[in-house]
Amino acid sequence: LDGLVTSLAVHEGRLIAGGTFLFSGSFDLLRHVGAWDGSTWAAFGTGLSGPGPSVNALLSYNSDLVVGGIFTTAGGLDAHNVARWDGSVWSSFADGIDGTVSALVEYNDQVVAGGYFTAADDVLKWEGSGWSPVSEDLTGYVSTLIVHGGSLYCGGVILTAGGMPASGLAACNLSVAIWTPAAEITALGTPVVNAFCVNDGGMVVGGDMTAVDGVPVQHIARWEPWTGMAEPGVGMALSAYPDPFSSTLAIVFTLPGTDEGTVELRDAAGRLATAPVGGFRGAGPHRFQWEAAGLAPGMYTVRVRAGASDRVARLALVR
Repeated sequence: LDGLVTSLAVHEGRLIAGGTFLFSGSFDLLRHVGAWDGSTWAAFGTGLSGPGPSVNALLSYNSDLVVGGIFTTAGGLDAHNVARWDGSVWSSFADGIDGTVSALVEYNDQVVAGGYFTAADDVLKWEGSGWSPVSEDLTGYVSTLIVHGGSLYCGGVILTAGGMPASGLAACNLSVAIWTPAAEITALGTPVVNAFCVNDGGMVVGGDMTAVDGVPVQHIARWEPWTGMAEPGVGMALSAYPDPFSSTLAIVFTLPGTDEGTVELRDAAGRLATAPVGGFRGAGPHRFQWEAAGLAPGMYTVRVRAGASDRVARLALVR
């Protein structure tokens, strides 16, 4: 394929790929979605088109293949950002969706789409003749969807759910139709959930996160209850910024357990630049600021230690 692959699915026993690509490696015209038969890529009619087109989501729904992303036509027909292939022709979902579709899932025999929509809630359900919000009480943008334990979960940069502050993850049962925050996620920056899957009966969540409901994690966690999925002895995260720095250095780190954390700053020769700072206790995120007054320009190393765990960050001091 001559472009990015941004989605994969299996439909009627065939591997389906979607993305920004136009051609297969043998120069067959695919236009952003193709099926692999074991030796070659096959097109779905004349494919999809539009300004900056991409297929971001694929869903095998009954006997149809549903595609979502950024496009304006499917098989030459108007189909704004979401369309379906029935095995021989493309068709649209009414007027489509106004915005980027990032995720598709089947829930209660309905197609549910998530993304960043300009005129509606960011999770919509197809009701046979048009799209309607699952619930009009979600803010942020949605990058992934999953159904688990009878509920619909959305992940992304989720800011509020059901009028309450959220942090990347929300849940909804269509019989109630109210979004609720599904967990308290913390991160060095903005908490983001990018991916879901179900493994051994439990939901696994991946993204930018350092703790979930107070449990230290390294960007991936399993629910429920929440547990980290790091190797033994691993579980610390460290970020130091800005880089380069000239006056104040901000150090943000996550401790994996109850051991006391100590922060060191060393110069390029490995010598302590200032006295170590200790006393950081408690699993979860911690913050500290270091003033660079009196330090010479050059490369420095920040090291955080706690029990058997440690992390380092290297950065430059400039004047």
